[in-house]
Amino acid sequence: MNRNDKIIVAVLALLLCVSFWQTKQYQDAQRKYAEEHPEAIAAEQQQAATDQPTALSAHVETGLSAAPEADAGSKADSGLAVQPTNVPETTTVLSNDVVRITLTSKGGAIRHAVLTGYQRTKDSADGDFVEYDFSEDPTLALERFPGFWKQADYAIEKESDTVARLTASVPGGFSLTRTFTLDGYRLSFKDTFTNRTEGPLEKPAYSLVLGALNANGSAAEDTPVDFGIDAHVGVGGKWKTLEQNLAQGFDKSAASFAGLYGGEGGGCSPVRLAPTAPVTAKGSYPASSDWVSVRDRFFVSLLKPEGNRYFTSVETRLSRDMEALSGALKLRSVGAAMQLPAETVAPGTASVFEGTLYLGPRKLSELRTLGPDCSDIMHFGTWGLFCRLLLDLLNFIYRFIPNYGWTIIVMTILVRMVLFPLNRKSMNSMRKMSEIQPLMKELQTKYKDDPKKLQQEQMLLFQKYKVNPMSGCLPMLIQLPIFIALFTVLRSCVELRYAGFLWISDLSSPENLFVETLGFPINILPITMAITMTLQSALTPSTGDPSQKKMMTIIMPIMMLLMCYNFPSALGLYWTVSQGLAIFGMYLAKRGKKGESQGVFTQKDGSIVIPPPRETRQMRRERERNGEQR
Repeated sequence: MNRNDKIIVAVLALLLCVSFWQTKQYQDAQRKYAEEHPEAIAAEQQQAATDQPTALSAHVETGLSAAPEADAGSKADSGLAVQPTNVPETTTVLSNDVVRITLTSKGGAIRHAVLTGYQRTKDSADGDFVEYDFSEDPTLALERFPGFWKQADYAIEKESDTVARLTASVPGGFSLTRTFTLDGYRLSFKDTFTNRTEGPLEKPAYSLVLGALNANGSAAEDTPVDFGIDAHVGVGGKWKTLEQNLAQGFDKSAASFAGLYGGEGGGCSPVRLAPTAPVTAKGSYPASSDWVSVRDRFFVSLLKPEGNRYFTSVETRLSRDMEALSGALKLRSVGAAMQLPAETVAPGTASVFEGTLYLGPRKLSELRTLGPDCSDIMHFGTWGLFCRLLLDLLNFIYRFIPNYGWTIIVMTILVRMVLFPLNRKSMNSMRKMSEIQPLMKELQTKYKDDPKKLQQEQMLLFQKYKVNPMSGCLPMLIQLPIFIALFTVLRSCVELRYAGFLWISDLSSPENLFVETLGFPINILPITMAITMTLQSALTPSTGDPSQKKMMTIIMPIMMLLMCYNFPSALGLYWTVSQGLAIFGMYLAKRGKKGESQGVFTQKDGSIVIPPPRETRQMRRERERNGEQR
């Protein structure tokens, strides 16, 4: 290794060490900021005490307007609202094998939900499940509808474990009957607004609430929250799924979560907020949508109208964690509310709205049952086809081998078997290229001043030896989308959440071994991956300058180690096993060549034998005409 190689390796090793302490350095900087700016901290505490969102009129002209005020009792309902009473709140629970949903008489909506198939943390005791806490903003509550606001009293009638009916009415106005039916993770609901007067009544443009996902409820504290809102909207006569998250808005004219707070950054860079940034933020995106969802990394709530009905706008509702270090945006919860159009109801008739609410895991098999476009919530992107195939294969294997670690290993073996013919062809091509390198160097020396002639002679050389210089790249080009698809699948695959394997406690997260003892995590799989990459590169026939191969043998594994060190351990498991199988295949190929020629063209004495050209029909006819023997 020359001096430059050593410098590069040292720099990469230094970067690896820096990455271990990156989080700690950021926290120290934030603490220092808090100590040097006590007035900013006081302003934040004052803002937290008042908990008043600031206006967002700056976004009105760019397509994301300030959200209208939520209904506030009699004032918002123009004198028709049911006034707050001393009637105590009553609740009822709908339940099945996978979910428990608590309905409340205050607002006739969902107060609480529990997913009984998912523990809240990997160390949770029995009965400590993932929860949706909608106490601050009940899901399916009606807003901006006179008489049926969040504190209105509804009568509850439970018909069975999965069916309930809630009713309320306004004197001289509408009566509302809400029927809820639970099936799996789906809660179907039917709202019947009956005009009990002798004249027509205007049903206002009211909103349905999609209660907030809370960082301390639906996601474990030791996993990334990855909040986002998705909406399937009609734009320019076409339907497509748009996403709003920390770094991006629904479109170029709309603000991101950070933008709603007036912050900058997102994605790979942290979001910075002004000391006077509000605790809560809202924004409204006007667009026709046939479903809207709020999600985190593993779980989702989705609201979908039925019967060719559409929402007319999507309202984003955010709250941030005031205990986060000064200047940092850490979202505490993300919710939404969708508006429905106004309608005139004739006397003695009823207006009916039906919809489906999904409260459950962000799981492809479940989302498919909601509709063909709802699976867009998985965000597979460009490699969606590969992602769906791999995820379906993963779950199919799991039926027979109920451990996701072994399932990933079996899936890796199957992928390698499918790619085996291409890999073998690639190895042969690379071996051929390696063996004709002396001839290539002769041509380079001979025609060093004539690049055009050099290219022509190299092509003739490839034709003589029947070598395709590009065939060695084909397996890598095919494996690349598979690797990207696996990364996309495994980072949000709820099936791997807290799935253990050998020493790994959670395949959806890095191993994080000895972090409490050493102060930084030890991840064995990425290190093993780098070692196997080095060994595989050393065994691969060289097709270029030996110094370049030496560089690739050292630099690439270190780069991959830096990039993949904090990836989900499931991805490291796949890549390590895949490379181990590749190395084993190389070993078998070399062992099979013992006793034969040193290579495809190179003989034991070091000479190179050019294979005879393939005989064409014309060549055979000329040979037969001349009476020659082959």
